[in-house]
Amino acid sequence: MVEVQAVEKEKKYDFVNQNGEENIAMNEVVKVPLRSRFLEYLKKGPDLKNTGCYKNERGERIIHNKCLYVVIIVINIMCILLLLFPVRSEERCPDLLPAVLADPCPDDWVGYKKKCYYFSLTEGNWTVGSRHCSSQNASLAVIESQEEKGFLSRYKSPPDHWIGLQKDLGQSWRWVNGSIFTGELFRLREEKGRRCAYLNHNAIASSSCTREEPWICSKEMALPG
Repeated sequence: MVEVQAVEKEKKYDFVNQNGEENIAMNEVVKVPLRSRFLEYLKKGPDLKNTGCYKNERGERIIHNKCLYVVIIVINIMCILLLLFPVRSEERCPDLLPAVLADPCPDDWVGYKKKCYYFSLTEGNWTVGSRHCSSQNASLAVIESQEEKGFLSRYKSPPDHWIGLQKDLGQSWRWVNGSIFTGELFRLREEKGRRCAYLNHNAIASSSCTREEPWICSKEMALPG
């Protein structure tokens, strides 16, 4: 059998002769059979200490930072691939399609939790605002939760806005839908003789109904049946 010879590398040695003369360089070419090198590699095994992941003398697995970096990079690559090529389900949601395609609120209105809201750009007294909302098959906004109040406060422009809360002379405060204002959800900053309510940047307060302010209309969303 013809044994294949491979040149590993060219080693250079320096030495001093017996007379103390200058160094003489000698080049030596070392030739090692490929099969011998391969058998020696299998016998010793790979040098895992150079990779950052190996076992110590007691058999405990040692993980260095280099190995952790490799694992983190692999995980990040997998996440990026999943984002770029998501697994698409063959199932469809036919019940959601009409709701996505249909516009539940009119133009210039804003939808939030099954209600549509209109924030006026013009100003008027409480009665003007109420009539405008009625012409849009809506009413001045009736606030039914803290979340709704927070949404209206964040979305409206800086000026105070009329809402659908009013008090007739000698009567209790009522919403325009007929329900009595109980004060359980939020407080009303009431001033004597002020019978119409408005929403400012963080609270509800009362004012004269003739005051000129923008207003907020609200109505239920027209969801597809």
